[in-house]
Order: sequence, then structure tokens, then C-alpha cells
Amino acid sequence: MDTLGLQLERQLNGSVAANANVIFENTISSFGLISYNSMTGVITINKPGRYFINWWVATHSSLGSPGTAFSIVSSQGDLLPGSTPIRTGEVVGFALIQVDSAPITLSLVNSTLNVITYSPSVLSKASLVLGEVPKETDVTGATGVTGAPGVTGATGVTGATGATGDTGATGATGGAGATGAAGDTGATGATGATGVTGATGATGATGDTGATGATGATGDTGATGATGATGTTGATGATGATGPNVSQEGFSAFLPTFSTAASAQLAGWTVTAPYFDSASFNEVTGNYTVPATGVYSIEATINYSTTAAITISLGAGVSPAFAVRRTSPTVTDLITGLFPILNVNVALVLTLRAILGSGTVTLAGEVQLNAGDVIGLFYVADGLTVPLDLGGDASAGIVWSVYRLT
Repeated sequence: MDTLGLQLERQLNGSVAANANVIFENTISSFGLISYNSMTGVITINKPGRYFINWWVATHSSLGSPGTAFSIVSSQGDLLPGSTPIRTGEVVGFALIQVDSAPITLSLVNSTLNVITYSPSVLSKASLVLGEVPKETDVTGATGVTGAPGVTGATGVTGATGATGDTGATGATGGAGATGAAGDTGATGATGATGVTGATGATGATGDTGATGATGATGDTGATGATGATGTTGATGATGATGPNVSQEGFSAFLPTFSTAASAQLAGWTVTAPYFDSASFNEVTGNYTVPATGVYSIEATINYSTTAAITISLGAGVSPAFAVRRTSPTVTDLITGLFPILNVNVALVLTLRAILGSGTVTLAGEVQLNAGDVIGLFYVADGLTVPLDLGGDASAGIVWSVYRLT
């Protein structure tokens, strides 16, 4: 199965005009019938199917607007927005589109009515991940060759003759024939012995045929003859090739709560239903050891809340985040999601930079991993010392899943 996927990133500073495309200068990964123009910001999908899109943009300001908004806009008429009432921070969006007739084009567009400046305080200014949603049905193998016909069974014994039907009613009697002409009168002889009887007159014409009598009732059907012997079964056709698996390996785990005030790996997961386990995942440590080289889809939804009201403002260089990190053979952050930060600067009145008291951070992406790589889900404090309840104060919890794409 030719799965389609694309991951883009922008690291350049600058801004994007109203109704203009976001330009990603880095193509992290691209496979399948898809292409990207880094000069125009236009993505071209050359294959019908169903596609999931996850994007985010780190913004610094939007002059004259009460908030920021971006939209996925396609050539087939899709307009899928994502927005936030905060002019500085992270704008996140998701989209699911159906492509029935390829090719189509799409792009991420600034749908705010003003120029938006990218955040200068983070390395990655914007990211977009597009992946094909695979079908779950296996491909049916080709039908095997039909076996030769079996030998015809012997003819069954003829059934007994059915009983004779009742005799039909007698037809009506035909009309009487015309009387023959009278013979000449003989001369009167002497009375003597009786003369010889004269010849019989000619037979009259045959009367018309009477109407046909009603048909008699049909006799009972004779008993069915014995069934002939079954012919020999034809040879079984060859088994068709096995269709490809959509998902070969993966897990989905849940962590109800995790308290910390410093950077830490999230551990102590549970995989009871409706979640599921993999032999390559260690629930106690939170480490997943990649069993085979391939492309893997990674998703995490982290709810959080602070344990007390925030009384101090964060420094300009403090940007806490969550990250899916490869810890072996080399340490690399594969997917990162920043905390939503409130950044207020009202001249002579208020200057404040702080994380929200509660919120949700979502990570999603598809990456190439090698057999033996070890990955985990980490909280990166980056200088933040406020105690956090990861999982949220309403038991919303944390969900993390990894599965291999074919």
C-alpha cells in the first residue's frame, strides 16, 4: 500500500500578510504521491483518499486584531480554520479532508485581517504534518483456478407411472343422419311365401362430430427417482496472496496523574482497556524500544493544571514544553509542543508573562525510526519552577500512542 505523508517546518523569522500562505522552508519528510512548493507554500496531493492535517503557528503579535486565526484552504473548496483569542502564543489546528478526484492543492493561510509576526523566542515558528488515513480492509487475493467438473453421476431409476386420470365426460350425441330414399313398390304378387327381405338402404351421411369432452384431472406425479452419485470434487484453487497489514506494531497508554516541578520523563502508565499494549513498551519506565525500522505515527494529548495561583512573571527565555524524545542511541527531540503562554505588556500599567492555569498540549507527527531506538514522553521545564499536576485537576489524564505505518 503506497501510504502518503508530509511534514513541514518553518524556522525563519518574519511575518505573514493577511490572506497570504505560510511559507515552510524545511521539508522534514515527504513520501508518496505528494509535492510541496517552498516558494509559494502550496501542497499538491496527487492521490484520492482521506487525509489528516495537524498544524501550529507560534505568533508574536497581530496589530489591530482581537486574536489570530489560520485556515487550511484547498482547491476543492475546503476552508478549515483554527484560531485563538490571544494575539501572542501558539495557534493550533486540525483538519480531516476527503479527496475524491486528484490532483488538488492546499495551503495554510493567515485568515486574520492583519499582518501576523512569527514569535522570535522559539526556534520553530510553524509546523504542518499531513498523513493519509489508511483503510483497515485487507486486499482480497486473486480467485483460484476453478477445479475440473466432477464425473456425471449415474441416471436414477425411472419413477413409477402415475395413476390414470379419471375418464372425461361423454361428448354430446351427434344429430340423426338423413333418411334414405324409399325403394320402388314391387308388383303385388300372389300371396305366397314371404319374399326375400330387400337390400338395406344406403347409410345416411355421418352427423357432425360432438364437442370435445372436458379434460380429465391430471394424475398424481410419480415418485422422484433416486439421486445419482455425487461427482468427484474438483481440485482446490491456489490461495490468493495475503493483503498487506495497515498497522503492524503499536500501543496506546493512559496516565491519570503525574505531579512534578522540574523536567522529568512521564512514567507509570496503564494499558488496560480501552487502551492496549505492545511487547516493546515498558509501562513502568515509559520507554518504547523500536522493534523494526520504519515510519511511525506518534500522538500525545497532555492535560495539565497548576497546583496554586501563579505569583511571578516568567522570564523572556522560559518556554516550558512537552516533547517526544529519542534517548538512545542519541538524544533528539522528535516532536515538541509548547505550553500556551499569556504575554501582556500594557505601558505603565502591567507587564506579565505566564503559563495558563490549566490547558491542553497536543503532540502529533510521523517520523522515521530505526530498530533499537528508545523514545519516551518528557516534560521540559526550561526554567519553570511552578508545581504542575499533569493529567489535569478533573482526571482528564494523559494519552500517548505510537504505531508503525506500512
